[in-house]
Amino acid sequence: MKAVKNHFPKVPRRLEEFGGWFLTVAKAQSVVARTRETVGVPVTQGVGYELNFIADTILALRKQAQDLEHIVERSSSQRPVVKLLSPAFGKATMAVLYWECGDPGQYSCGPAYVKAGS
Repeated sequence: MKAVKNHFPKVPRRLEEFGGWFLTVAKAQSVVARTRETVGVPVTQGVGYELNFIADTILALRKQAQDLEHIVERSSSQRPVVKLLSPAFGKATMAVLYWECGDPGQYSCGPAYVKAGS
């Protein structure tokens, strides 16, 4: 229980990071306020550390996903055909199609490009 209490100041920040724009500030504050009023379930030190490890891993993976999105964004903006077709298919999809199948201009028609991608 002590391990969890030691990490309690991190809770509002963690809620904000996990919830993103889905979790309003008022809702996060409400959750924190309710946790102060309840007895809760005793947590061993090991479980507390494990929960923190899982939370840290999730945050790191989210950061990695954001970094990869930025790479796709930069890559997409450097290739005119990907930039042109991104509104129709999405930037990530067009980036993958371009990487796997090449320039769609090298194909005789749209269905041939789609077939090459499947």
